[in-house]
Amino acid sequence: MDTDTKDLFIGIDLGGTFVKIGCFNESMEMLSKISVPTDDQHPKVTLNSVVNALASLVRQAGLQLENIKAAGIGCPGVLDTKKGVIITSPNLPMYKGFAISRFVSEKIHAPCVLENDANVAGWGEYVLGAAEDVDDMVLLTLGTGIGGAVITDGKLIHSAGNSAAELGHIIIFPEGRECGCTQRGCAETYASATATAKRANEMLEEGAVSSLQNIFIERGEVSCKEVYEHAAQGDKFAYEITELTAKVIGLLCVDIFSYSNPDKIVFSGGMIAAGQTLLDRISFYFNKFIRKDINVKIEFCFANLREDSGIIGSAALARDTFCLV
Repeated sequence: MDTDTKDLFIGIDLGGTFVKIGCFNESMEMLSKISVPTDDQHPKVTLNSVVNALASLVRQAGLQLENIKAAGIGCPGVLDTKKGVIITSPNLPMYKGFAISRFVSEKIHAPCVLENDANVAGWGEYVLGAAEDVDDMVLLTLGTGIGGAVITDGKLIHSAGNSAAELGHIIIFPEGRECGCTQRGCAETYASATATAKRANEMLEEGAVSSLQNIFIERGEVSCKEVYEHAAQGDKFAYEITELTAKVIGLLCVDIFSYSNPDKIVFSGGMIAAGQTLLDRISFYFNKFIRKDINVKIEFCFANLREDSGIIGSAALARDTFCLV
């Protein structure tokens, strides 16, 4: 660790199983990182462990907690970011109503900002990752659901309720599948990793002809990753499943472009393992459906920061919220 750097910024990525903690200097160089398990009883147990681990990291560098200028916390769920309160989080039910920013701030004697996990990932890509060369970008997280972050003119955009962009709940097929949000035809119900695997499993159960049948018979289900792998190997059924996923994401990007007009749309999450082939098909459908009366300039790319995006984005947001003018 570079002990010549005195000002420290902390990024905390709060997950259902582990909490990742990163320590950064003002240039957002990662000095150290560590993970601690998430206690399933009370938030204070986990957060006290986080603070103890953090203090140990700082002391090992020959510094003190007083060197911490600000901290950021990325958390899934519905948040009141202004008050620093977790309203509800499906993977962290014990945190409901918990004023996490105040608790952490009092422990480390530094200001703390709370933000949705998709937003901090987006901010990380904007500051240090795949979109650091543009002012307007959108991050789409493609995993168990579809989330996202919208950054316009260098500012993180919140909804009227001060939450993250619910991009996965943009309706693509109005008469389509029912979504957990109670709407029908949301992009998430077709194009998330969970939905892609679900569509494949439903059709395999009905007897679809595919090289995936052996896996389905043996295990009772196939994963999204396996669908993409078999599509790449030339399986027609798997290819058709992935084509609908690409089409829905392409249509979603058309909608995003219509109201945000970003320079880049950055994709993150487990589904990016499908690689350039998926990206090319998303681009194909975007170009097919986008309006033709204007000159459209947009780049699709994958995220750079991967598993560290949460702690990098949280720390960068803390720095930019409290320490940059």
